[in-house]
Formats: sequence, C-alpha cells, structure tokens
Amino acid sequence: MASCAPQSLVNFAREQSLVDDCISKTGVATLAAHAPCNDSAASRLLLPPLARAPSVQKLARAEEGVGNSSEFVTQMVNENWRLATKVGRLELECAKAEGRAQAKSEFISELSGRIESATARHEVALEEANQRAQVELRAMCTTHAQAIGTLEARVAKLSDAQVAPTERAGRGGSGGRGRANTKVPTEAAFGAIDYGNVPFFVGTGIRDKSALHDQLGTYDVARLKAYWPDDRSKIRAQAKQRAEFFLNLLALDTGKWSVGDAPAMFAYLLGTDDLGHLQGHFSNRTHQIAKWLWPTRVTSYSALVANTPATKYMYRRARHHMTGVKAVHALYEIWWGVREHPVGFREGVDAIPARKTAQKRKSGADADADVTCSSGLSD
Repeated sequence: MASCAPQSLVNFAREQSLVDDCISKTGVATLAAHAPCNDSAASRLLLPPLARAPSVQKLARAEEGVGNSSEFVTQMVNENWRLATKVGRLELECAKAEGRAQAKSEFISELSGRIESATARHEVALEEANQRAQVELRAMCTTHAQAIGTLEARVAKLSDAQVAPTERAGRGGSGGRGRANTKVPTEAAFGAIDYGNVPFFVGTGIRDKSALHDQLGTYDVARLKAYWPDDRSKIRAQAKQRAEFFLNLLALDTGKWSVGDAPAMFAYLLGTDDLGHLQGHFSNRTHQIAKWLWPTRVTSYSALVANTPATKYMYRRARHHMTGVKAVHALYEIWWGVREHPVGFREGVDAIPARKTAQKRKSGADADADVTCSSGLSD
C-alpha cells in the first residue's frame, strides 16, 4: 500500500519518522506519558512543534475517528490532488480568457480608430462630391434652359410655317395701304351658357349675347361721354367684341370655375392665383388665356411673345379677352351696388368734344378700354 500511495502520503510518513526520532532524543514522550489524557492546551504544549501543527493534528484526529483507515487517507489525498488540479486548470483558463480579452480590447480600439478615420475621410469626400455635383447641375440647368429657349423659338417658327393661318385684308383691301393681318383659329371648344341660371344676367335682364352687347355699349358710351354718332357707333362695335370675348371665357371649361359661374370667373381672373414664376404658373393672365385658347401652340411665355405674325395675333387676342372680362366686371359691380352707372354726355353741361379722325378715335377708344376696370392688375 505504501508503494502505491501518492507523494503526499510519503512525505507525511517521513515527517512522522522525524517526530518519533525527536521524541526519543529529548524525552518529551516521558512528560507526555504523565500528562492527562484529554486534549487540553497544557497537554498540547508537551507535544513536539511538528506534532502541534494544525494539519498534523487534523490528520491524526481523522485517523483516530476512522480507525486509522489508510483507505480514507488515500481518498482525502486523491480528492485534494483533484481539486488542486482543477484549480490550476481554472487559473490557466482564466489567464487565457484574460489574454483573449486584452487582445480583443486592443483590436477593438484599433478598429474604432480606423472607423473614425474612415468616417472623417468619407464625410470630406462626400462634401467635395456634393459641391462638384451642385456646380455641374447649375451648369447643366443653364445649358438646358438655353437649349429649351432655342427649341421653343424653332418650334414657334415651324408651327407658323406648318399651320398656314388665314389672312384678312386690312382697311386698304388687297391693294390699299393696310397690311394683311394674320388670323390663327382658336383651338378651344366653348360650351353653352344657360342665361336663365346666371344670377348676374337675370338681375340685369341679359337674356342673350345681343343684350349683353347693348348694355356694355351703353355703359361705354356714357363712360366716354361720346357725343358724335360715328364715335358712338365705333364704341358700340368694340363693346360687341368685348362681350363676345367675355362670353367665350364664361363658356370655357378651364377647371378654375364652372361654366356660367360669372362671380367665380371674376374672382379668379382678377386675382393673382397661379401667377408667378413657379412651376405650372403663368407670367400674366394674357399668357394663361392664350394657353387656354391655343394649347398646342402656346408652349411657354417665350413662345407667345416670339416676334412672328401668328404669336402677335394670339397675344393681342388673349389680351382683348381679358379686357372684355374687365369691361363686363364694371356692369357686374353696378348690379352689385359697388359702382355708379356713368351719366354720359349732358347737353348744355358738358362741352361738345372736337371731331376726331377715324384713326385717332380708334386709338383713343382702345386706350380707354384698357382702364375699364378699377383693378390695377396686369393682364
């Protein structure tokens, strides 16, 4: 059994042999023989120093408790060896884990620094790319705007060449001084107006186009204080044209007012909705009305104001439509009670005006027609 015991048991046997040799030389065993048999402090003092060691005493008591069983001692030694081995293994694993954690911490720190550096470089590159893209985009927008302007002018010229407009003779006829005027047919489709469902027409007794023409002509003659018969005839002829233009817009389905809704049409056209330089807006009401009347030809404001006979005709025609709206709006304000009807020329009160030539009468009537409405909005 001794040859099979672990090294710890062999060391214990050696220590016990040394204790026995010490007792034989010092005679402490004689004193111990006369000491009491209990485990008191005095009796422990009689023991040799090695015998008083706690580990030796515990092992001795354990051997006494189990009847000096060598198997129990072997079991205890083996258990101690197993626990010591386990503790060593755990310490080794702990050391390895600490090493791995330290390595990971250093790697994480290095990786974090690399990420921060890469993020800073990326932000700088992104800002530089953004600035370059803005410069390129501005240059492209400028180039595209110039190209669009050129193409619009070309389209306007091609449209004038492909769509042969009709011509009407001027005042001088084919052989006179008047130059032939270009006339472009309207592309819009006008609906029908139910005069009986328009409160403004019902309240003023307007049952058809001729009635509106008569009332507007009477108003213009009184407003201009026309005296001479030929002046009155000219004013009434122009009032007839304005009445027709007004009714054209009132019967046009634009999506901005219902057909026949005169108050809504006045509110929209005399307001500022959809005017400006934003996308989908119009430079003025003349531009917008021209777009409604000639949707395929008026592609932009620059196309409308191009220096061609057809575009001049369309611009002038659209402007006259807006003038008709302003003229009839004066009758609407009289019916609504916010404007007084002019009294016209009064015999014996107003001075008789001098006779004008036909050309002066025309230019004067056109100038007066542009200030028919009190609104200062540009058409």
